[in-house]
Amino acid sequence: MRILFLAPLSFMDECGTSVHARNVLQTLKEAGHEIDVLCFPWGGHSDPPGIRMIRLGRWLWRRRSSACSFHLRAWLDLWMFWRAVGLFLARPYDVVHALQESVFAGALLKRLFRCRLVYDVKFPISDKVHQHGFLLLRPWFRLLERYETHALASADLVLTMCPSLTDWVRAAVPSVRAVQIENAPLTPCGHADSDAVRRLRDDLKLKGGPVVFCGDLFGPCEGAELFVKASRIVAKNRPDAEFLVMSCDDARLRRLKKLAQSLDLSDRFSFLVSPHSSMLPPLLTLSSVLVFSGVRGIVAPPELITCMQSGKPIVATRLPRHTQSLDESCAVLVMPQPDDVAAGILRALDESLLSNAMGREAQARVAAHGGLASFKHKVRTAYRILMEA
Repeated sequence: MRILFLAPLSFMDECGTSVHARNVLQTLKEAGHEIDVLCFPWGGHSDPPGIRMIRLGRWLWRRRSSACSFHLRAWLDLWMFWRAVGLFLARPYDVVHALQESVFAGALLKRLFRCRLVYDVKFPISDKVHQHGFLLLRPWFRLLERYETHALASADLVLTMCPSLTDWVRAAVPSVRAVQIENAPLTPCGHADSDAVRRLRDDLKLKGGPVVFCGDLFGPCEGAELFVKASRIVAKNRPDAEFLVMSCDDARLRRLKKLAQSLDLSDRFSFLVSPHSSMLPPLLTLSSVLVFSGVRGIVAPPELITCMQSGKPIVATRLPRHTQSLDESCAVLVMPQPDDVAAGILRALDESLLSNAMGREAQARVAAHGGLASFKHKVRTAYRILMEA
């Protein structure tokens, strides 16, 4: 089949949704499909072999960026639709595979050109707009919800990444054909060699104590802020503990640095700016405890499966975004309050036998159900369902 893959993101950055998209594209290419990818102008320079990459206005944006403002993103989404129309007129496609908000363009393309539509949903778009408080769309929020439901109903196949997202899709459109495909790990291995770990420790000027790493790399900033507040309590009880935060968003890190300074924790924190998931193996090997302190949302963090793969103890807030993958046998689950998160971190640091057992259980679950081979099998199965339908 000829597939037009709509990717409204910086492609191919080594983080989050880009890694998911790369794995899907690799699977479809191996299955013999012909694929064109229409994406935003930024991203890595190493395009996947055998796949045609079409970047919107690369000549207009010389500066590489991993993020863009909401208003610029809206204009790029509109541009993506009209560029897709031109591609269809030149040579029709059998399937449009739409990531995230590009499903709105995909639904229109399906109506215009009678193609099939696959909606690769990563989060409820209306929830994302509501969470980030885009004032421009507030008066039209109900209209957005209706259009999102219409787009779901238009899809011939919906791909979800976790049980809570599957439940949301089926609650919105009970008749939809949904296939759940859990994310594969962002990196093939959760460990790094000792030289890479030593270099990272030297670069961050760590003192040698236990390192507590904030695992919410791409989620709302409130979760990372909760981690910083909890760290103040941990620091009082464990003077040797050090804390580490990584993000690809400079503004997010500046905000967290100010919070750490206001709590007199500047000398205990290290902040690392990196858009690449390739940094995760040395970070995870270096860390003693991994913390997921998100305070809202239903979608499992894309980096959670990678952290489970590392075998390190995990402390996570007791929310659906975490509990659909974790339970008491493989993680320390806490309420989203600074005192509770701090108590969970201290427990993971102090009770090494329990922490090691939880880490091994999480690692075993990924090995059994969450690897790249399982991911590819489910993608092939989903497209086989699409072709048979």
